[in-house]
Order: sequence, then C-alpha cells, then structure tokens
Amino acid sequence: MNEKDKAAENLEVIRSLMERATVYRAISGPTALFAGVLALLMGFWGAVKMEHSLNLRWHQIWYVVLGLVVIFNTVLIVRKSQREKKPLFSPGLKAACRAIVPPLVVGFVGGQVLVEAKLYSYIPAVWMSCYGLALMSTGSFSPRSIWNLGAAFVVMGIFVALFPMTGISLLDNRIMGVTFGGFHLIYGALVTVSKKDRS
Repeated sequence: MNEKDKAAENLEVIRSLMERATVYRAISGPTALFAGVLALLMGFWGAVKMEHSLNLRWHQIWYVVLGLVVIFNTVLIVRKSQREKKPLFSPGLKAACRAIVPPLVVGFVGGQVLVEAKLYSYIPAVWMSCYGLALMSTGSFSPRSIWNLGAAFVVMGIFVALFPMTGISLLDNRIMGVTFGGFHLIYGALVTVSKKDRS
C-alpha cells in the first residue's frame, strides 16, 4: 500500500469516527434529559410508595424506566436515520451495540441474581457499574463527555458497593434516582448548552 492509499484510509477512519461521535452527541443529549427526569421522578416516587407498601418490588420500577428510555432513544435513532436518509443499522450504531450490550447484559443478569438472593442493597452498585462500563466502552468513537459520564457511574457504583444501604430498598430507590436522574440531567444540560454554543 502506497502513501496515498494509507492517507486515504486514515482519512476514512477519521471521518467515520467523527460521524459516530456526532451521532452520539446529537442523540445522547435529549435522551439523557429524558432519562434524568424520568429517573428522578421514579426514584422518589418509588421510595414514597415503598413507605406505604413494603411488598412493592422496587427493581421492577427500574425495568419500566429502562424500557421507556430505550423506546425514547430508539425513536430518536429511527427519526434521525429517516431524516438523513441513511440505513438504520449504520456502522456507528453497530459499533455502539457491540460495545455497550455485553456490560449491560452482565448488569441485568447480575441484578437478577441479586434479586433472587434478596441482596437488594447491592443491585444499584451492579447496575451503576455495568452501565458506566458500557458508556466507557464507547470511548474510542464517542465524545469524551460520554466516557466521563460512564466513569462517574463506575465510581458511584464502587462507592455504593463498599457502603451498601441497609434495610429494604427505600434508600436504594433514592440513590438510583439521584445517580441515574441527576447524572443524566447534568450531562444532558451540558451537551445542550455546548450544542447551542457551537451553533
């Protein structure tokens, strides 16, 4: 391969990485804001409900949150691909799925094992850490801000694992609301502001 071909290949790689980063930034801002508001509401609503009904299976609240966020993000991705007349399963989306799915599956399975063992206090730590690792795994083709968000979740997950909440999961709901809600709101606001500054 001559120097011209190498240069062309390098430019194609750079272009592909920039395209993936742009897709991430465009989609992750609205999704982060939506997820943040929803997680805050559900975290504190779930804790209030549990004060009146300790039989409520709190982890099911978070499956609902996850499902709604996935649907919201999927709608954004589909609309973006239709607007730009590009295939839905673009190379960027495939790379993202390859990176984030394994840690998320581990988090889901690990969470289910802890549910069955009634070790509720450790579930937030597993979910936060695996979600954070999923975000960090996209570091080679996403903006640095996503890696930083993932690192914040991993650090918080380790902290919660070292100092688990005690008793049935009133505080677990609140810590989930604060992290998945608060972290996403901060991130979404920063992405929105930076996008406005660039435009």
